[in-house]
Amino acid sequence: FIVKLRADGAAPLLWATYYGGGGQEYASGIAIDTITSAIYIVGYAVGGGRMDSLFVQPGAHNDTIGSGFILKFNTQGVRQWATRFGTPANTERINGISIGGSGNQYKCIVGNVQAVGLPIVNPVVDSIFNPLPGRQDGFVAVFDGADALYRSHYWGDQAFMTTVNVMGCNAVVMDTLGNYFVTGTSELNSGLPVFTA
Repeated sequence: FIVKLRADGAAPLLWATYYGGGGQEYASGIAIDTITSAIYIVGYAVGGGRMDSLFVQPGAHNDTIGSGFILKFNTQGVRQWATRFGTPANTERINGISIGGSGNQYKCIVGNVQAVGLPIVNPVVDSIFNPLPGRQDGFVAVFDGADALYRSHYWGDQAFMTTVNVMGCNAVVMDTLGNYFVTGTSELNSGLPVFTA
């Protein structure tokens, strides 16, 4: 569900809505574009194939593949845009979102994925998923001002392609320059591309 509450406490409920399909959907992050007042919500579904009816619309990045989802609402609670994001295996979770860059032109999402097939665009770090059984990688994806996929890549430990490691990106913050700061988890204490730390 999504709820807008008044800050001053007078008649606090401004609007509220359910959003979901026939499965189990989990909203895990929310961010507001302070320039346009657009509201972005991210999350994931258990049983990604049940979400098809929610994302068949013009402008969606993907309306059939992935268990992650991104929603855009205006300040009145009317949906403006929605898309699925992920792999054909529907094993990914989107854990967080942040908006930044000059004029708030970028939306950055982070999460974790357990299969190959993530859409990789202009990768800056890791473009390869470790295919070992039981493996999980983090991922980062950036959408531009037109809500088109601008950059995406895995975040994993390429030094351990022969080792099963479980990693994930849990939260993200973007600054006004478009840099994104990501935090997450790793079961191993080495293998990450540690740089100037």
